[in-house]
Amino acid sequence: MAARQLSSLFLRAVARPVSARMDKTGSAIASALPFGKAWRESNMAWLGADEVNRAAFSKTLFGTPLMGVGVYVVGDTMVDSGFSFFESEVVSYAQKLGVKRVVLTHFHEDHSGNVKALQNAGCEVVAPRLTAKMMEEHLPIHPYRHITWSTPHFCTPDTIVDEGDEVKIGNYTAVAHSCPGHSHDQMAYFVEEKGWLFAGDAYVHAKVPVALVVEDYIKTLHSCKKLAALPGLGPLFCAHRPQPDAVEAFGKKTEYKKDEYVSRVRALHQQGLSELEIAMKATSFSPFMWAYTLGDVTPVSIVYSIIHGKP
Repeated sequence: MAARQLSSLFLRAVARPVSARMDKTGSAIASALPFGKAWRESNMAWLGADEVNRAAFSKTLFGTPLMGVGVYVVGDTMVDSGFSFFESEVVSYAQKLGVKRVVLTHFHEDHSGNVKALQNAGCEVVAPRLTAKMMEEHLPIHPYRHITWSTPHFCTPDTIVDEGDEVKIGNYTAVAHSCPGHSHDQMAYFVEEKGWLFAGDAYVHAKVPVALVVEDYIKTLHSCKKLAALPGLGPLFCAHRPQPDAVEAFGKKTEYKKDEYVSRVRALHQQGLSELEIAMKATSFSPFMWAYTLGDVTPVSIVYSIIHGKP
């Protein structure tokens, strides 16, 4: 079978919705594995923001940490809620710091997994409109997401946020900025008075060679450029790797993608190569990651969105 036909079959296979059976299987597997816990609290004074606290945590398996995440606390507000494997720790942390409000950036389980527990503990839950809709639908997730993070425990938000709305983060007022790409519903919150940007997964790393099947690579580029243009932008409080200079971080990301990914992918496409062939030539294609995620995390999704997305 020709490479182009194989690529087409691959894309159709990985793009299929996750079944309820897969969802339950993943949850069962995750429950059976001997996970440990890694938890660390820190203050963001090293970024010039001593009013911002962070808790970072990850599952460990046989002593090896899996991909973790962080939540931020400013005054009485927590940005994102982490994943439910750390429910008791997150609730205790919130209570210790006097959190009364939780603001979500998007619906993914490592960001929204503890909102129900926090709401039950008396916190107001603030979420983007599309995030609220996606939590209501409670779509099944891939087994690897149960394993790496956990089954999310969603709730109905108390307050809905749209583009341009003002949101209280501690004693400060932030403005909501839609930044789709990583997910359709992603929202960032900018505290202009301090230059703080709470951006969820709008930035994960400057050089991420893979993406979720549902991610839109071109929209990610546009969102990075949009956020980088905010006036007085300072540190970037993203979920996985806080950055001292948001403009510099977004700049590295967009230049890397523009120079090393986008141009190369489009050139290979013009040569007649299939999406799968391009992914194997232009990126670090990992058979393990493909197998572990059942095709949900792959460079093919990046290639596909570059070719078929808008420049």
